Amino acid sequence: MNKTLISFATALIATSFAACDENNEKTDRSEARHLFVATVNLTAAYCDSMKLAADSAAVARLDNAYQAQLTRLNMGVAPETDTKLTEGENDTLYILTRKYVMIRSKMERLTGAFHSPATSLNPQLPDTSKRKSELRGTYNTQSSTPATTVTP
Repeated sequence: MNKTLISFATALIATSFAACDENNEKTDRSEARHLFVATVNLTAAYCDSMKLAADSAAVARLDNAYQAQLTRLNMGVAPETDTKLTEGENDTLYILTRKYVMIRSKMERLTGAFHSPATSLNPQLPDTSKRKSELRGTYNTQSSTPATTVTP
């Protein structure tokens, strides 16, 4: 009898721990879902607003506001909540973020706004090749040492 009671108590305790763990997973998943929905809504709203930007100042202001809102949203949830997102949710966020970056890049080109190459999907790196007028010497085609030095 005592042995049966102990095995029943052990099974009851194990079941209760499993139920608690399942509830934690559901809670974690609901937080991840909330993060996903909020991020989708935020990104979609800023995509629409960015399309309507009138000048480079509006593009820069919207981009800064989007980054601040996105940071605030991510800091408002528990750490590692984003790791609970499903593969489909991650893919959706990737596609939306890429769409935002493409719209922002297009609006920056149209309005003449400067953008950081590090945040662009297709960075436009500055031309680092020297112009002929900037050369300080004539180079021998056989070697890379200057043949003559021209002083300005």
